[in-house]
Amino acid sequence: MEKSVFIDAGHGGVDAGCPMGAGEKYYNLGVALRLRKVLEERGYKVGMSRLGDKSVSLKERCQKANAFYQQNGGIFVSIHHNAAEDEEACGIETYYYGGSAAGKALAEKVTKAAEKYSPVYAHRLRGEKVGSHLYVLRHTKAPAILVECEFLSNPHRLLWINKHLEVWFTHMAMVIEGTMRKEEELKNHTKAPVPFV
Repeated sequence: MEKSVFIDAGHGGVDAGCPMGAGEKYYNLGVALRLRKVLEERGYKVGMSRLGDKSVSLKERCQKANAFYQQNGGIFVSIHHNAAEDEEACGIETYYYGGSAAGKALAEKVTKAAEKYSPVYAHRLRGEKVGSHLYVLRHTKAPAILVECEFLSNPHRLLWINKHLEVWFTHMAMVIEGTMRKEEELKNHTKAPVPFV
């Protein structure tokens, strides 16, 4: 795999995303910026849809991502946080475009990386889901995934995240970064901080 990744921090600007806590856009950007740092330290070329609290349309995100892919190759990762009517809903779920074997393989590696980095969190993993209805997965040319990091609608998870923001950003960055590692490399890699113990 080319050592290039385009990171899309979901929502931003006038679009807060899920309104819980500081607003989903804030948590998405925090994970995205930490992921960029981790990847650049490993020698990756990284593109970003936004670097601050800026409104970026879905079309513009895809245009930026496709231009980056045309020049650098690599993969596309969109970072989000989830919400549901059921306040007990929790865990990571990863979406991929239904016709993309490469996207599905990336989504599966998110689950494996989360199992590796936080074994006590494994029972909360929601696995991989087809997300062909999602604009950024339909309109990006690179192998693509959209990661829903956690449910902000769960008051217990939101409270923990807000109390441990730096740990959370680092944890999710390392889980997503794990998708870029080979199986043996992932097995021997240092664990990230474990949330929700």
